[in-house]
Amino acid sequence: MAEELDQKRKIASLRREKDYLLMKVGMLEATQKFTLEAKKLEIWFLKQKLDEVVATMKFYSGVFRALEREIIDLKVKLEEQNQLTNKLVKELQAEASELENKLKIHDDDIFQSLIDENKQELDQKRKIASLRREKDFLLMKVGMLEATQKFTLEAKKFEIWFLKQNLDEVDSTVKFYSVVFRALERENIDLKVKVEEQNQLKNKLAK
Repeated sequence: MAEELDQKRKIASLRREKDYLLMKVGMLEATQKFTLEAKKLEIWFLKQKLDEVVATMKFYSGVFRALEREIIDLKVKLEEQNQLTNKLVKELQAEASELENKLKIHDDDIFQSLIDENKQELDQKRKIASLRREKDFLLMKVGMLEATQKFTLEAKKFEIWFLKQNLDEVDSTVKFYSVVFRALERENIDLKVKVEEQNQLKNKLAK
């Protein structure tokens, strides 16, 4: 009789332990479920952010390609402007040289004709003055073209530098969110492993 009572007590104790363990498993499962749902919500939120970043990245990628094309076009235009300016400078220099030669020729002619013709002397002096004014004007025009070319080149260099700075900022943002996304993927995998372990423990206790 005492042995039977002792066995009943052991059975009751084991049942209480089983109920306690089942209750603990239930609590762990509920906690794990809540944590998992919270993590899912966090992952969903971060994925939304990541989608926004990807969209932004695609946008800036398009902007980057457009900027690259624009930079190439600007370089081509700048080269064309440089070639045109150099051509104009050479033409103006040739004209100035030609005017100087004409001036020398006129000086020689004037020197020979001044002996007998006072009127012709006055005309020649006027021509010399006119040619010198033309020469000065052409030299001034050459200087202005060179200054304009230099200013345009510096402005384009600054624009290209500014565009490159913007592209570097976009690249840094993309790299940062790429690291965040990989970390979230690893955390999601760890959570799935923990849930699987809890399910195995629950099944083992239920048996």
